[in-house]
Amino acid sequence: MTDSIEARGAEQDRDIEVMARAAVFPRTAARASVDHQPGDLMTVARAWHDLVEDLEGDERAVERFATIWLDLLPRRLAACRRALVAGDDDTARVRLLTLHSSAAMLGLDRFAKIAWRCQDALDASATGTSSARHLARDMIAEAQVSAGLVRTVLSQARWSKR
Repeated sequence: MTDSIEARGAEQDRDIEVMARAAVFPRTAARASVDHQPGDLMTVARAWHDLVEDLEGDERAVERFATIWLDLLPRRLAACRRALVAGDDDTARVRLLTLHSSAAMLGLDRFAKIAWRCQDALDASATGTSSARHLARDMIAEAQVSAGLVRTVLSQARWSKR
């Protein structure tokens, strides 16, 4: 029985990694850009501008941060999912906090909110891990949209208000 549960967990990890990697591939980003809300690009650009101001005008640092965020997103999502499947609530909390805080810094409000809701579900009750796993699926879908937003803003020559 344990082997069966572990096999299902490994299969889910592979599925989640495939879905997470799809979040950063251009063909998925093109489709995900359709799901943007009208003000999403402006919200992201505004957040990036605020980061530039915090970094004393270093636009390249913000662009590097966004690029690294895209590169790490699949692994971060997969690590979060693995922790949730394994019932490792402490590790899941750390992963969810990382996803939430980095998304918030980039102005990815919907993604940050769903990561926060997932963490709240984890803390809510004895069934929190199950609820958090369910919300993690929604988080991955939103990750695809968010990756598309980041890619779109990165592709714009001058995303800053300057």
